[in-house]
Amino acid sequence: MEIAYVHHDCFIIFLEDALNTAFLFDFPDAAHRPESAAGYVRDQLAGRRVFCFFSHSHADHFSPEVRELLAGAESVNYVISDDVASMSELFDPKMHDDVSVVEPDETIHVDELAITGYESTDLGVGFLIKLTGTTIWFSGDVARWSWEEQDEASRAFADSHFAKTLDSLKAATTRLDVAFVAADPRLPHWAGGIDFDRAVRPCVLVPMHAFGRLDELKKFATEVNDPSRLFLYESQGDRYRPSL
Repeated sequence: MEIAYVHHDCFIIFLEDALNTAFLFDFPDAAHRPESAAGYVRDQLAGRRVFCFFSHSHADHFSPEVRELLAGAESVNYVISDDVASMSELFDPKMHDDVSVVEPDETIHVDELAITGYESTDLGVGFLIKLTGTTIWFSGDVARWSWEEQDEASRAFADSHFAKTLDSLKAATTRLDVAFVAADPRLPHWAGGIDFDRAVRPCVLVPMHAFGRLDELKKFATEVNDPSRLFLYESQGDRYRPSL
């Protein structure tokens, strides 16, 4: 397996299997990505068997342009939240048989993947993806969205919901190989990124949701136990090969 950084919450996983499989996560709208991102994704995924995941429909996580970009792929399966399906006819599962919708607390099977949805307090879902010998978590906007300007009840709800999500993830898997986790530098608690690492202890931790402020993630690394487990990227196209 090899992981490549694109921008913000957008990453590619290359499984390096016999089917030339790759996962693409949360490719963002043009206003939320550098101009080079589209060409990079198109070139990297040409000729591959692709699973394209969209955790929710916020513009920094979703762009319908991805269908055009993946036209050169060998095959594509889209795995999306229900709000993405409602937002765009291009991803309506009633109109397209390459689209699968994941609801919160639901597990679906797409080819050899078992994919469970986890509810976000913001929008959409996080994905727990199980395939033979490997378990991957992609948070999307499943995070500790507890802001100082919120009232006490709202903060308490956000904290409690995130804590329950961590408990659920720990119960769902004995080993989490790779975790893509929101570590938003706008929040002093990194949107729960540190909480996630301490509670779930993934083998590899990939912080994200930095809006391109990648220097901030170096500060995040100083608060993580054993930062050698982190994929700290510096620019588009940086790659990381986990030892799993």
